[in-house]
Amino acid sequence: MKAKLPRIIFLVFFLFLCAPRYQVVQSMAAGMSPTAAAQAALDKISTYYPSYSGALIAVSISGEYGAAYRNFAGFPYTVYNPDLGQSTILNA
Repeated sequence: MKAKLPRIIFLVFFLFLCAPRYQVVQSMAAGMSPTAAAQAALDKISTYYPSYSGALIAVSISGEYGAAYRNFAGFPYTVYNPDLGQSTILNA
């Protein structure tokens, strides 16, 4: 049983931390907006884990940004515009 524990920890780490980011990048490379790509990644996880709660913020190389969340009431996030020298707080 002890030998399986590190593999389980790695799987959980990959599934909930690495895989969504990879999915978002691949979706944006295929032409999706950052918001749609983040939502698609969360939807994919919730297909297998319906009670999963999580959030993603995505930024494209051109500066577009978006956020998505699953199973909670949203969250604030900040976007900084260096041209204007100011931050804007948005709600997902």
